[in-house]
Amino acid sequence: MKDKILNEIVNNTIKLMKYKTIKNEYNEFDKAYNFIKSKLEKYNINEYIINNYKNLVISNTNDKNLDIIFCAHLDVVPANNYMPRCLR
Repeated sequence: MKDKILNEIVNNTIKLMKYKTIKNEYNEFDKAYNFIKSKLEKYNINEYIINNYKNLVISNTNDKNLDIIFCAHLDVVPANNYMPRCLR
């Protein structure tokens, strides 16, 4: 079971890294954003637009009294000849 979960995390991370969410690539950002939403749809999802940027708050409870917050962003800087791979 542990290996299955680890493989799922690695595979989803590699998929996310393939989206070209660099500046002005709105279509790619939307694809990555929707990919994340689809993988976490069993959780509580709240969407916000702040300064014209889409934001997700995803939690396993409706309670706003949270113990842990994980914060991430989808925009990246361009890279040349980059191919994601797993080194394990």
